[in-house]
Amino acid sequence: MMVDLAVRSLSYRLFYYTGMPPLLPVTLAVSVTRRCNARCRTCRVYTRKSEELTIGEYEKIFESLSRVPRWITFTGGEPFMRKDLCGIIDAAARYIRPDAITIPTNGWYTERVLKFVGDTVKKNPGIKFIINISLDGIGAAHDANRGLEGCFEHVRETFFELRELNDVPNLHLGINTVISRYNIDGIPDLIKYVGTMEPDTHIFEPAQQRKELRVNTLDLEPPLDKYTKLLPLLSEAGQPGNNNRFTQAIGSFRREYYRLSLKIMKRSEQVIPCFAGIVSAHISPGGNVWPCCTLASPMGNLRDNRYRFDRVWDSREASQIRKYIRARRCYCAMANASYSNIAMNFASMLRIAARFAVG
Repeated sequence: MMVDLAVRSLSYRLFYYTGMPPLLPVTLAVSVTRRCNARCRTCRVYTRKSEELTIGEYEKIFESLSRVPRWITFTGGEPFMRKDLCGIIDAAARYIRPDAITIPTNGWYTERVLKFVGDTVKKNPGIKFIINISLDGIGAAHDANRGLEGCFEHVRETFFELRELNDVPNLHLGINTVISRYNIDGIPDLIKYVGTMEPDTHIFEPAQQRKELRVNTLDLEPPLDKYTKLLPLLSEAGQPGNNNRFTQAIGSFRREYYRLSLKIMKRSEQVIPCFAGIVSAHISPGGNVWPCCTLASPMGNLRDNRYRFDRVWDSREASQIRKYIRARRCYCAMANASYSNIAMNFASMLRIAARFAVG
């Protein structure tokens, strides 16, 4: 998908610089809820309330996206707190038919995750489903970071139940770690521990100040000196398990992302142009369309626009937000948007292609 985006980069660059034509985003994040049973040190999204979109509303939205988004992330809060999550993702699979769907989870709701694999993943073999289970420490350290006693054991239960499923070739099982000032000293030991679990991938992201998570005034980032020393280890830890072409491609992009994230944190600015609001977008639980959840500036609300994504995407508010981003008045090291930015950057893609060519 990211290679396809790189091929079509000329059209999206034209959109970036001129505002025309208003192409629909290739990558999309959908926050289905702000509810969460955890109380993470790096997130306070659970303090926000919203009137969540229904399955029927999602169907109208997904139909309006004209099968353009190729990679969709369904996130929260904790997405599996929505008992109708299968129906929401079924609607995306039916109307959009993306190449890949990612679902991050804290792993607490084991039975719901297994039901999702049985009801949705298995019946959509043409879509790659990536379930990333959050793990920020070992044992009590993870529970402390997540503010949820017993969470570590739930992670293990969910992970190994999924790992036992040998008849789901389109399921990719990963571990996701948020690196903050609270847990960075334990990351080397965590990497060794996760290696024994043998996930398809182990991915990392530095904690950031984000408006949507209500942590835009908190000091969460890992210390730069420690993060710098950790980077080679993160790159090596990217693919401890299944080494197929899909995981190799993810690993190549992640290594470039780690390099980029460090530069952004050091310089406190956009290091390469940001295409949030051009190539990528985010839908809030209540139907607001944002360029990303770091900025969380509404381009418009889908309920107010008869669930027509294109109307919001081509609005005056959307144009103003794109100008703000293009002027480099914001920056962040958020992985979701960075993936798209890397795919739109010629030098980054050359480095990825070179790494991929040599395995």
